[in-house]
Amino acid sequence: MKAKSYTLLYIIGSVWTLLLAVSCNDNRVYDHYEHTQLKGWERNDTLTFNIPPVSKGTYQLNIGIRANQDYPFKTISIVMSRKTMPKGIIKNDTIRCKIIEDNGKLAGQNGISSTELRYHVRDLELNQGDSLHITLNHCMRREILPGLSEIGLQLVK
Repeated sequence: MKAKSYTLLYIIGSVWTLLLAVSCNDNRVYDHYEHTQLKGWERNDTLTFNIPPVSKGTYQLNIGIRANQDYPFKTISIVMSRKTMPKGIIKNDTIRCKIIEDNGKLAGQNGISSTELRYHVRDLELNQGDSLHITLNHCMRREILPGLSEIGLQLVK
């Protein structure tokens, strides 16, 4: 009788350990959002992200946008300046993201009154100990963009 209970406990423990190991497989290295001003994201308001040193490998750089129905355009254009340290290599990207669908509804994962959008920017090949300093600005005609609450970056290995 004792052997059967120990076997059952062993099986339950093994399954539990396996479930824990599989569920903790998150490859995110960095995931952070910066708030924009309540009245709107101004063109000269620079959002800054400092990604700490990473191990050598290929990473996906994603941008996240949290928006609501007050956003006045269908898309947004964002200028990203990326400085890789310690070499000091600077690269610039212009990213265009869809916020509002053609039918007037928010794109992305809809919440109650807002949506969260995530876009793949590019793949990065980083060396051991490389860190990133990234700045974001919008480059829209309008000086102040209402309807954006947060802009974020995610780095995934």
